[in-house]
Amino acid sequence: MVSTRYPHTTTPVQIGPVEVRNRFYLAPHGVGYNVGYEPSDVFANYYEARAEGGCGLLVHAMSTMPKRGGGSLTTPYLESTIPSFRAVADAVHRHGSKLFGQIHYSRVGNLWSYEPGSSNAPLFGPSPVQTADDFHVTHEMSTETIARVVNAHKVAATHLAEAGYDGIMIHAAHGMLCESFLSPYFNRRTDAYGGSAENRMRFVVECLQAIRDGVGPELAVGMRMNVDELVHDAGGLSRDDTREIVRSLVGQGLLDYIDLDIAVEPDQMYLGFPNYLLPKQIYRPYVEGFREVAGGIPVMSVLGRVNSIAEVEEALEAGVVDLVGTARGLIAEPRLLRNALEGRESDSRTCIHCNLCLTDALRGSWGCAINPETAREKRWGSYPPPPNRAKVAVIGGGPAGMEAARVAARRGHDVVLFEARPRIGGQMNLWAELPGREIFATTPQWYEQQLKQLGVDVQLGVTATAEVVAQQRPDAILVATGSSYIRTGETGYLKRPIPGWESDCVLTPEDVIESGRRPRGKVIVFDEERITTGCGVAELLAAGGAEVVVVSRWVEPFRSMGDHVATVQVPRLKKLGVRILTSTFLRSISGNSVTVYDVDTDEESTFEVEALVMTTGRRADPSLFHALEGTAAQVFAVGDVLSTRGLTAAIEDGHRFARLIGEPDAASTFTEYYFEPVDFGLFQKPAATLLSHETAG
Repeated sequence: MVSTRYPHTTTPVQIGPVEVRNRFYLAPHGVGYNVGYEPSDVFANYYEARAEGGCGLLVHAMSTMPKRGGGSLTTPYLESTIPSFRAVADAVHRHGSKLFGQIHYSRVGNLWSYEPGSSNAPLFGPSPVQTADDFHVTHEMSTETIARVVNAHKVAATHLAEAGYDGIMIHAAHGMLCESFLSPYFNRRTDAYGGSAENRMRFVVECLQAIRDGVGPELAVGMRMNVDELVHDAGGLSRDDTREIVRSLVGQGLLDYIDLDIAVEPDQMYLGFPNYLLPKQIYRPYVEGFREVAGGIPVMSVLGRVNSIAEVEEALEAGVVDLVGTARGLIAEPRLLRNALEGRESDSRTCIHCNLCLTDALRGSWGCAINPETAREKRWGSYPPPPNRAKVAVIGGGPAGMEAARVAARRGHDVVLFEARPRIGGQMNLWAELPGREIFATTPQWYEQQLKQLGVDVQLGVTATAEVVAQQRPDAILVATGSSYIRTGETGYLKRPIPGWESDCVLTPEDVIESGRRPRGKVIVFDEERITTGCGVAELLAAGGAEVVVVSRWVEPFRSMGDHVATVQVPRLKKLGVRILTSTFLRSISGNSVTVYDVDTDEESTFEVEALVMTTGRRADPSLFHALEGTAAQVFAVGDVLSTRGLTAAIEDGHRFARLIGEPDAASTFTEYYFEPVDFGLFQKPAATLLSHETAG
């Protein structure tokens, strides 16, 4: 159905033999929920939620073939995986959406086997080229290996067709194997697969032909392609080069569509996942103009940082592309299109492009920092009323408290939220005041609107005491009073205060951001957290004229933000004249003299400063929580009061413990909950089990 609000977005589009109901798609991305090589039931639920949320097309990223071991991507190469892929396709089709499979040979995760202690197996490439994020050199593929990989594309595509997928996309961007053959930056061969543009295209042409032979005329076949490798002086593909490649492939009848991207990953990892410090729609200048060489086939792109359907509509109306997609925007808000079409844009979370979905994955989890339902759609995607309706008091309106109040109210409890500051948001409000981080304010704004809709009694400017809380006669209490930066300089590296921390020159981030302290002389920012606060404060003060030195004992400061964010942040600091001293720690403070030392050599240096900002870490004050323990049937500390961690953990805590309220036999304290046996049956199974359950039902 075409919407009068967003007519271009909701106009159907023909992609080869496949009609897609609208022009908004879920872009391919890694999802860390597989059982062996199969997509899990969690994976299927994740995709179904985005189809139910309105996406006309969803693209599932997967490996072309098993890569010996390692990695987290599914692969349809093995016939035994077909039932689980079919379960994903069925889940998507239930909502009238189409599903394509993006198959690729990844540059990471290659082990000889799954046995513990296995060493790395060689990574394939057209030529022996060192990888950008490792010292390993790719194995130059023989013509026999090339033939086997080409056939693997056919096998994988054939199995996806059997599973009910509607189209195939080969991945020729982000430094993957197909791009490596196309690009002189990677391809130094002198045989039939290297040298001329025609020869360099041979591998891709053979893969596309093999796929078409395997799937027949009923599936759409296309390619994700790097528009510009941005390494022209090193032989990389330019925009003109890729235009000719597209023109040739279309002319040969090999493509039903093209998905355009930029970034050689990991060489340009920051462009592969544009973060909050980069301009919106950063791909757009590169993508514009490609429709004219595409020969009438649909052109797709994520454009880079698309947050709303209004942005999708504008790009379509301007004729930039034929379909617009997003991955992170839909990780954060699966109902982005449905809410927009129903006139409820304000109900949609706005992705903050913090990329914690990536950095948290490196710690063994995968999900969304601001939406704890992501990858828990089956368990947390609905809000059934509790058996026992309760009066709930939430103390603290930071990330944990906001989510706890929302979930409790959504389930039907009577909720009051106390916040000592004039507005809710907590740490996110601090971050939103730092340069380039304005988007962090959208999350508190979303919660303000949600809590108002749900009838939560939000009492701002109220310092909750045990007496104030007792007046509410609550059945359940969630203490989410957050944490504050440690003024003493105590850190995990040295668990004692820095001598002289009482000096008048010592500030905390709250002093700078909330209280407006803006020193303009020499300033040291002592950063031990490596998250957005320290570097953001350094940038704020340097932009205001201060001579800033960042001191960190870490070799890689800001690493906890993720490489893709730090890679953008560091140049911003250097352009403002900020010095960054790594492997350096504070020894002492005397008046305005600050002595630092090299942690490796013990060599000392002394700075005369106007200010020293301690972004060393945060600590909670648990006194109110302890005063409230035992005063209600259920009392939980959530977020930083429970344990100072990060944004993802705080919001998830609020959600998790709010769901326990009013449930019979539910834990009444954190300790009770923590020591309950874990029911592993709640978690992942092969997606094929969904089919067997449906059959049994």
